[in-house]
Amino acid sequence: MIEEITKRRSIRKYKDTPVPDDLIREIVQAGILAPSSKNRQPWRFVVTSGKSKDEAVAVMRAGLEREEREPLLPDSKQHLRAAKHTAEIMDQARAVIFVLNTRGKDLSQKLTTEERVYEICNVQSIGAAIENMPL
Repeated sequence: MIEEITKRRSIRKYKDTPVPDDLIREIVQAGILAPSSKNRQPWRFVVTSGKSKDEAVAVMRAGLEREEREPLLPDSKQHLRAAKHTAEIMDQARAVIFVLNTRGKDLSQKLTTEERVYEICNVQSIGAAIENMPL
């Protein structure tokens, strides 16, 4: 396993070849098999390609433009350039797998201590799922 971890790389340029469905299923299955706090499995995987992927990237770009004009996350300005670069990378990819937090709370609302702990555990679980996927 250490060998896989040391060989893992972030890819930012893609070939213009289709990604086989069975490979996408295997990648998603690797995410599903990740450990999760109290086995809550707070994730949902959404695979997009073609027009759906293009529409998702367009929505992301629109959100970034809105964030520049009217920030919902006041401290995010320093990260907008990197997020725009991520949208460019996603635009090149033949398929994009979105990992959603199905148990996420509205962070603009006051959370109880227990809700905060669950939120942290869910985010850590999703991180484990995402780490499994490229490995």
